[in-house]
Amino acid sequence: MKNRAVRGHVIFDHILKALKELQPNEETFKRYGSSVQEYINIELADYEKEVASLRGQMARLVAANKTANAEYIAIVSQGDSAPKGVLEQAKKKCDDTLAKVTEQKDLVTAIEDKIKDPELFKMTGEEFSNLLKMAADKIQAADFVQKDQIVRILFSNLYVSQEKGPFLLCNPEFEGLFKLEYDWNGAFI
Repeated sequence: MKNRAVRGHVIFDHILKALKELQPNEETFKRYGSSVQEYINIELADYEKEVASLRGQMARLVAANKTANAEYIAIVSQGDSAPKGVLEQAKKKCDDTLAKVTEQKDLVTAIEDKIKDPELFKMTGEEFSNLLKMAADKIQAADFVQKDQIVRILFSNLYVSQEKGPFLLCNPEFEGLFKLEYDWNGAFI
């Protein structure tokens, strides 16, 4: 009895064939754009929550830095009677808290820069078209994990027909992009 199992390379050969025959159009780009806009809105909300959290952390660090500076000033005001080790430790605490405050400020600034112009997240129609045209080459050169990631982006599901042929369902954003034709058994033509 002949083994009729479907091998991964057979499925990827069918996917490659479909990718090479891509027909990107304006309608597909608009569907993709609306899907991406939803994703961008979610990302922006997450960034705003992260900024609020970082600002709260930064406020606590600023308060800790003020406390450390006050302790250092109190030790310095003791003059020569202050132990040198205690003075060095207080100075190190001031420097450490100031470094953490600066790090938090830089992090907040970096995230706020991302939030300022959400259009930077979007692709132009030409970039979208070029990326799709390169999909076949990318999937051919990719390892299995990368192939899996690319396929999951483009297709929502994969069925195997009675005739052991793959049957691909596109994600809604990419419907109409692929010219996927199947015979009555579900085999890819």
